[in-house]
Amino acid sequence: MFLRSGDDQRLTLIRSDVPTIIFKPEVLYAQKCIVELCKEEVGWVGMVKKEGNTYLIEEIFLPSQGAHGTECEILANGYIPIEEEMTRRGTFDRMFNDLKFWGHSHVNMGVGPSSEDRKSAIKRCTDAGDYFIRCICNKDGKMHLSFFDNLKGVAYENIDWIVDDGVDRNRVREKFSQLVKDNVLPWDVAFPKPKPELTSTVGTTDALKKLVDGAPVPPLRQNANEGDEWPLFDRDFDETPRRPKGVRRRSQVAPA
Repeated sequence: MFLRSGDDQRLTLIRSDVPTIIFKPEVLYAQKCIVELCKEEVGWVGMVKKEGNTYLIEEIFLPSQGAHGTECEILANGYIPIEEEMTRRGTFDRMFNDLKFWGHSHVNMGVGPSSEDRKSAIKRCTDAGDYFIRCICNKDGKMHLSFFDNLKGVAYENIDWIVDDGVDRNRVREKFSQLVKDNVLPWDVAFPKPKPELTSTVGTTDALKKLVDGAPVPPLRQNANEGDEWPLFDRDFDETPRRPKGVRRRSQVAPA
């Protein structure tokens, strides 16, 4: 009835389950040294420590191999020195459980995976069991990192990575999250505006005392009764001045 369109099949993630890949700084520097020192394509393997959906690349090894411009291949006895080192450390079982990182150089070419890289990734992922991590580097300092989840049948390509600098990020974030909450205040909370204060002194006891103490005392009336101490005022200024007796209005004075 219908034919699928010619577009390539795609995988769209509906949740954020992309794995977190962490490199120890010495691992990244070791890779840089290997790539810079080799004129041909070269490969290396590494130990991975898994915690949940986080994968730490702890250490890399350079097995014996044959190399040329576009390919490298591990010799049959190439892993023996690594096995001996793991045995000496008492961690031989990690050779089978945690050796799940494979990196190689594209020398001066781009770091995008070739068709051969894709074929070898499928084989390595199958051999690794549950997952497999691959990186491709070049002399320009570029790196292409991929994670292959064999259990889900999903490949995450060209993903980001984190450099482990020895800092416990969860502890630091928890500590400073609380400090920020406690110590970083909104400006109006840290520096509240002062409430306006009443500056008028009208009606206060001190103000009245100053007015009374500094006011001049007027002379007493000459005809005041004994004991009276009423101050002398000429008149009430709201009252109309009275005309002296015997003085007529101007309109009542006859013309000369």
